[in-house]
Amino acid sequence: SARRATRGHAQRIAVWDMDNVFPAIESMIATMNDAQAEFGFELADFSVPLDVWELDQKAGKTYLVAERLVRRLRGAPVELGVDLLACITRHWMCSADWKDRYGYIAGPGEAPIMIFSVAGFPEMAPQGRDTDRVLANAMTAGLASALGKAPLHERGDKNCPLYFNTRRSFDHLAGQQAFDAKCRALLKKNLGDKFAALEALLGLFR
Repeated sequence: SARRATRGHAQRIAVWDMDNVFPAIESMIATMNDAQAEFGFELADFSVPLDVWELDQKAGKTYLVAERLVRRLRGAPVELGVDLLACITRHWMCSADWKDRYGYIAGPGEAPIMIFSVAGFPEMAPQGRDTDRVLANAMTAGLASALGKAPLHERGDKNCPLYFNTRRSFDHLAGQQAFDAKCRALLKKNLGDKFAALEALLGLFR
């Protein structure tokens, strides 16, 4: 049924709610599919590999190590026949160079996988309009970065999905976002007509 729902979309995106904490996520991605015809979202489900975790005894946290998860799932996008696998977790996440990060995009030469962590955001409810907006914003930023080859930026408009939100501001995550002029120009160049679909996703859940 998911394959039929995204048949009219140019590219397919698998969404994995790793901890099954978002009961309305299927309805949310259906709304995202109806809003545009470029990116077709569908749910995926896996067993979480056991060796992707790392205990930081000093911090008292168990982290999902992003690079480990990407390596373990490297064959999943091809098996699913999708252009990108988007993983969402409630656990804290780290990478080789950054702890307590909430977003991760696999690098060049790796499997097309993005990870979004909602750990450390107590404002994030399991469902609701704000939750839908946070997830839609995160998906759009991931698509812009992974498929549109657009980098994050520390300067410029803080309302842009690609703003490097080092302070982990929930207001940024849940806000009504819009690409700034520089990102718009780059994404239009790299994505062409597909850029309009990203803007349509940002316009949802007002």
